[in-house]
Amino acid sequence: MPHGRAAIDFAENTGQLCFSRHSYGIGGVNSMPMPDSVVRGMRELNPGLIRIFIQEFFDIAGGNEPDFGRLDAYIKAIHDTGAEIFASICIKPKSLFPVIDENIWMPSDIQKWKEIIAAMVTRYSVENRYVTYWGIGNEINIGEYGGCPYKITDVNDYFEYYKMTAGAVLGACPGVKVGGPSFAGVNGETYEFFDRFIPLCLNNGIRLDFISYNIYSDEISHHIGGARAVRDIAAKYDRDIEIYVTEMNIGIGGEVSVEEKAYDARRAAALAAIVMAYNDKVPDVGTFHYHMYDQYCDPAEFRPFYSRPRYMASHWNDEPHRLGLFDPDGSERPQYHMYRMLGALAPLRVTARADNEDIHIIASHDSNQVTLMMANYNPGQSSDTVMTISFKNGFNGRARLTVRRIDNDNIGAPALKTTEDRLTYLHGDFKFSVFVPADACVLITITRCR
Repeated sequence: MPHGRAAIDFAENTGQLCFSRHSYGIGGVNSMPMPDSVVRGMRELNPGLIRIFIQEFFDIAGGNEPDFGRLDAYIKAIHDTGAEIFASICIKPKSLFPVIDENIWMPSDIQKWKEIIAAMVTRYSVENRYVTYWGIGNEINIGEYGGCPYKITDVNDYFEYYKMTAGAVLGACPGVKVGGPSFAGVNGETYEFFDRFIPLCLNNGIRLDFISYNIYSDEISHHIGGARAVRDIAAKYDRDIEIYVTEMNIGIGGEVSVEEKAYDARRAAALAAIVMAYNDKVPDVGTFHYHMYDQYCDPAEFRPFYSRPRYMASHWNDEPHRLGLFDPDGSERPQYHMYRMLGALAPLRVTARADNEDIHIIASHDSNQVTLMMANYNPGQSSDTVMTISFKNGFNGRARLTVRRIDNDNIGAPALKTTEDRLTYLHGDFKFSVFVPADACVLITITRCR
């Protein structure tokens, strides 16, 4: 069995460790509020900002006056997690868009559109301080194939749509942040879009607080290379523009969808390696894991505004991607426990180096505890390994060493299991070994005995 080594130097503090920029998203599939079990589970993750879709099936503009009944219940459940909300505007009221056509993006009555947007912002950012970020659109470059009722391929058209909508948002609540468009994918097309869109806003005095895009990929280099490229484009024009990956997850194509895949530890290990890389290499870029729990699609909700309701049903009912932190009934998936591991890390980061590039590692401590997390992940094929961890400049004294793990032995069992729990005596140059199976996430805590 391969044997690797990792070195932790407690004399090399590298600042505060914080994963708060890496949060979660939900929505776009149905209008049902999150189940209580998911709300409770998400609250334990202490999310700072959750991204949602405000889709047309909430029917806020179906009558003479805005009706927020369905959306109120939906947003209240999100708010109950303790998070603020990043809301992407994806509505397409029938009164303003009488023809079902994803290529029609301009409402028939611009003033009425602005009034609807202003009423919504007033409801959720003024009367209730729920939404602090408003995104204009979602995946406008692919339209309905991304579950969005708009396809706006010309950057000048999107600028007009953005200007019209962002103006209504800011007119109702100048203190919120606005941006968009949650571009589908990150590649040359994405870079060209932002390289044209950002100066259009700046040169015309239109506020742009953030830009956003979506990515599903198993390749760490794809995630980080894309984030760096988008960040560099934004920095050419305005270093204060924030960058968000509004939908972030592993790759979702090429596999038959079966339930067992949802509990494959490889998904959790890949996500852990990806999120660690974002935090290390592009710490100013935020991500939203999409999505919090798996949902079904009722085609009847899409039929009034969407020309391909059967496509959405196939996407979420026939062959669901099963990317949620929870299943549709609110049961936890391994990825949920991976995020719990990240949240359990102590606040002060220290240098951690592994000699195996497949071992993604992070270490931290406080006055009472040392924490260490590893993800054994290779985009091709991971291998079981034993890692020997060596301390340098550590503390002395009695301590309890606990190892918890997510691996493929967990299917059908608790997703987070304890594999070692013992009293020991630490020295400044303490070392120990731990088994890290292929595609496993491992959390090690060493707590001083008082």
